[in-house]
Amino acid sequence: MSSDIRESIEAKRIQLFNDMSNGIKRPIYNPFSKINLTFDYDKIDSKFHADSNPEARITLYKGELRGFEKIGIWSRALNCGIVEHVYEVKNIIENCDEKEMFNLFHIHTSNYPFASLISSTFNPECAQIFSSTSGIYSESEDKTIYEIRINANRCILDSFDTGACGNSGELLILGMIFPDEISAVKIDDEDYRFSELLSDDGFSRKRFDKKSNNRVVKNPTNWKYF
Repeated sequence: MSSDIRESIEAKRIQLFNDMSNGIKRPIYNPFSKINLTFDYDKIDSKFHADSNPEARITLYKGELRGFEKIGIWSRALNCGIVEHVYEVKNIIENCDEKEMFNLFHIHTSNYPFASLISSTFNPECAQIFSSTSGIYSESEDKTIYEIRINANRCILDSFDTGACGNSGELLILGMIFPDEISAVKIDDEDYRFSELLSDDGFSRKRFDKKSNNRVVKNPTNWKYF
């Protein structure tokens, strides 16, 4: 991790702690439009591109809590009121220093509490790991899977595979996922029989196949499309 990123994170951590200790709350708001949260792909090496056409509409999946269809999915940075950090991350990526980008991705996949990026994947099987019927990350919270339709230049590909997603790919979306970028939500994500990890023999696997290139959901009738 570079000293600049480490110092920035530590400074924010101390600042937020001091603010909370003094009863100061940062306002939670989103000042950004999609244009603000779009990468300039001309500045970024093609190996980080989600598609060769920056304006191509790509389909991604994300396991997350229910209820974000109308408000969108916000990054941790926005939820903490750290608006300026979104600009910092955008600049790091568009400057395309590979060492800095690797450090940034590594921080993100290490459960960074002020993340300006939001994880998603091409493969619904990978997204299932982070939702209700998942295996190793199963939690009591009511989660589901969202289908996201988004311009390729709204996100970047973690070509280092720091999150170990394999062929599923981890796509990192800047700032937030807007409501109109959420194209569908999985209806029943509790019954293992609807799991995206369901194998041909009827058993729900605990882990996804990192070699899988699947980009199709198991049962389209179990999804609500918008």
